[in-house]
Amino acid sequence: QISICEDDVEFPSDWDQKIAIVTSYLRERAGQWHIFSGLMAVIHKDLTVKRVKDFSGLTFAHVDRMMSTVFNVYSRRIFDIFSRWDESDEDDNRNTIDKFIERQPDLDIVTTRPFLVGHKPDSHSTLWGINNQQYDPMIAKSSVDLSRRVDAFLAGKV
Repeated sequence: QISICEDDVEFPSDWDQKIAIVTSYLRERAGQWHIFSGLMAVIHKDLTVKRVKDFSGLTFAHVDRMMSTVFNVYSRRIFDIFSRWDESDEDDNRNTIDKFIERQPDLDIVTTRPFLVGHKPDSHSTLWGINNQQYDPMIAKSSVDLSRRVDAFLAGKV
């Protein structure tokens, strides 16, 4: 597996403790997940929560899709899928790597509630040409939306 973070990732003050818990959780489930997503900028309208587990003080949610590459851990299971991405298609409204991932069926994406990391709002997006502060409302909405879906799953309403 490989962990990749973008230059605008913002790590929490208790990062060492939390990433140790995440690593342990993922290790115990080796071969069962595709990507750990530390932050989701967008929650797809059809995202499904597949399971929720409290583990060592963190709440882990397994979902079927994701959008964002601020901080992710990629398991070996995702590499064959990545090999099908056409990086020569430069339509960034449709074909960024995270948009490609979001379109893939039957993924097991692991995240935490709340998200493990944040992003630096004072940075500038080289892809979109905007200040990262414009992401703040999107990320806040994603956090609330994921939390609502997790609560609905736990209440058996899904």
